Amino acid sequence: MERQFAAEHLALARASWQRTARRGEELRGEYETVYRTLRARLLAGLLLGVALLVAVDVVVLASV
Repeated sequence: MERQFAAEHLALARASWQRTARRGEELRGEYETVYRTLRARLLAGLLLGVALLVAVDVVVLASV
């Protein structure tokens, strides 16, 4: 009976660790997707800011 309990406990522990590992992989994928999206938004904002600065400089230089 003791061996059966130990075997069942080991099987439950293994299943629990496997679920935890799968969930970790899922979260990694989700966070990587969010990170890529945020990085793309940041780059777009940076490029827009640079473009606006260049446009302002051109207007100021043209009016001088």
